[in-house]
Amino acid sequence: MNRLVRAAAAGVLTLSLVAGVASVQAADEVSDAERSRIEGVVRDYLLKNPEIVQEALVALEKKQEEEKVAKRKEMMSENSGALFDSPRQVVLGNPDGKITVVEFFDYNCGVCRRGYGDMMKVLKENDDVKFVLKEFPILGRPSQEAARVAIALHLTDPDKYLDFHTAMFALEGGVNEEKALMVAENLGADMDALKKNMDNPEIFKTVEEVYTLANGLGLTGTPSYVVGTEVFGGLIGYEQMSKVIASMRECGETSC
Repeated sequence: MNRLVRAAAAGVLTLSLVAGVASVQAADEVSDAERSRIEGVVRDYLLKNPEIVQEALVALEKKQEEEKVAKRKEMMSENSGALFDSPRQVVLGNPDGKITVVEFFDYNCGVCRRGYGDMMKVLKENDDVKFVLKEFPILGRPSQEAARVAIALHLTDPDKYLDFHTAMFALEGGVNEEKALMVAENLGADMDALKKNMDNPEIFKTVEEVYTLANGLGLTGTPSYVVGTEVFGGLIGYEQMSKVIASMRECGETSC
């Protein structure tokens, strides 16, 4: 919680304490003078013991984080099928792997490009990892266009998806429908079938499913990862990802 937010919260907390005491006393129809005296006592006490406000803010922040984590775990439990085993998702690595890493990505995300290299290295070194890719086009219309081509390709020729994914992240600059179609054509995709599938309702349903999951998880950017019951916002990096996978293998948690 930054300084400005803490200051505002402290002010709200102080006013709430004063108002709370006053409202309780109001039930006994105390006089304005008595109410002012009570408010003065509370104010003086807080000024002499400001650490109480700090302690309350820390406790509030901790409670809110715990509630956030609990809500997220509940959401994961209720939507585990769509999150980890959706028929619409792309699976790389071992489809029956005991450890699942879910990545939400955007083809115009520069950090996702770095994450691609980490993912491939992890898959090469771990034969018990299942990597799930979720198209999460949040960087404007070009990203939405690229995702549409990617999903259509996966529907048309899923065996070409990894090569497509690799080639997309190898392109210089931003990507859009035109560049995505060029990549697919260079890979020998059936372009007539692919373009026909670009109007398939499944594309909308796939993106909608991903956005619903992302909103439920509180994701605001790419890349974002889900491992076990934990969400990682931003690039994990090869070393940390390797540690997380090792912990999952050892104790079923992202940190043992």
